[in-house]
Amino acid sequence: MEHIEPKQPTLLENYIEENPEQLERVKARYRAKRGKSALLLKELLKLYQPLVDADLVKHRINKSTSFRVTGEYIQVAYRIAIRASDGKWQGIDDGKESIKREFENFARRVLVVERFDEIRAYVDALRVKPGEAAYSVPDLTSIWGKR
Repeated sequence: MEHIEPKQPTLLENYIEENPEQLERVKARYRAKRGKSALLLKELLKLYQPLVDADLVKHRINKSTSFRVTGEYIQVAYRIAIRASDGKWQGIDDGKESIKREFENFARRVLVVERFDEIRAYVDALRVKPGEAAYSVPDLTSIWGKR
């Protein structure tokens, strides 16, 4: 029997866990559109695209033909990254999006747009400062000498 590692929560999931009322407010605002893919996508692009265009957020969406996974149809696999204050990209969300979770993921992306500065500050606070990493690359000049 295979040992399956428990999935680590993403930075965005951790942020939402600490601030659940923010996600609930977004959901309440759009609840009437639940399950209406075209309307949600149009609304999301209107809000989300300026951040993508400004190179502050990037996302990769792999649309593929639907296939069954534990009784649900997977529509989209996605990854969302945010540009941290130091200019480096930090992945904040990744996973599978199913029809069942479509509205939930829409609300999470709207939350990223509306609370971008707060989420970016949260990401910055969690990033390991240079020199404080748990491990470091050894200086090999002692073995091979200087180039």
